[in-house]
Amino acid sequence: MNKHIKNLTIGQITGVAIATILLLCISPSQTIAQDIVYQFREGKNPARIRGTIQQISPQNVAIETDTETKNIAADQIVRVVFEGQPSALTRASERFEDARFSECVEELDKIKDDPAGQKWQLEVDYLRAVANAELSLSGGNVTAQEAGQRVNQFLVTHPESHLKFPAMERLGKLLFAFGRMKNASQSFDQLTQAGWPKYQRIGPYWQGVSEREQGNFDKAISLFQQINLIQSDDPELETWRQMAACQVARCQGESGNTDAGVAALKKIIKEQNPDNAILFATAFNSLGSLYLKQNQLKEARTEFLKTELLYPTAVNEHAEALYHLTKIWAQLNENDRAISARETLKNLYPNSWWATRN
Repeated sequence: MNKHIKNLTIGQITGVAIATILLLCISPSQTIAQDIVYQFREGKNPARIRGTIQQISPQNVAIETDTETKNIAADQIVRVVFEGQPSALTRASERFEDARFSECVEELDKIKDDPAGQKWQLEVDYLRAVANAELSLSGGNVTAQEAGQRVNQFLVTHPESHLKFPAMERLGKLLFAFGRMKNASQSFDQLTQAGWPKYQRIGPYWQGVSEREQGNFDKAISLFQQINLIQSDDPELETWRQMAACQVARCQGESGNTDAGVAALKKIIKEQNPDNAILFATAFNSLGSLYLKQNQLKEARTEFLKTELLYPTAVNEHAEALYHLTKIWAQLNENDRAISARETLKNLYPNSWWATRN
């Protein structure tokens, strides 16, 4: 027996043993409270970077680790966990990442500690604002105006947050949903200027849609064509290019060259994979709108029905299809179906511009 242990009393040995066991059961994250930045990695679980966050800006987050200070680009951040934040906030973040927005809000409501002045306040404010925005866009019990006010308040309160541009994206979509196309276009233009790679496609695309809805077809086409100039290995980029091509064809058709627009859309539909819900909902709606311009009601009805029945997960496109179907069914003297489509539209998307426009 080791002579040092031999000289210990039974009580002392027991105390040392218990202390050793407790020490072994405690993880490093429990012994040393730290901030954590989860960084995106293609095809892998996010990297966990532990340390102390020194600075936050719309472009990056600086975190001091044991060996260095790392600057993590904001568009590569999956999530930030702040030292001392409530466990309910961590759960709310997880629900948010899984698009379980109602459950996210429920977890936020469980937070009893006042976040005011805490460094994790920006996370609470962001999650609450954006979760409510998403619920509003998908037909939740929060109006687009209320949700927009929450998101705008976040931007005013936290202008230097790493979550600034994601919040601006939601604000633009809320403005679009509220029918404020000019303001939506301006918001999406600011996204394009952010410099984030993903906003090089999202910004011009949605700005183009906003301009198209205002009848500014040449400007919209110019914006959609910017997406073709993007150089990136992003696997989603091809979908955005094809969606932009659908919008260009729609703009060309709505501004007079209908036959060419219809032909271009039919070609996309023939060549692309119909499993791509957002692309095909965009293509069918675009083709339906051009048939409407030619007063081919039955052909238009068929295209919008495809979106309604096959692609309900494409929320904005699904709402648009239902809107046009309410009009088409009425013109075809199918009044029961027109009423049914209107009720479905209002039930699913009560806050959408499509549900409130004439």
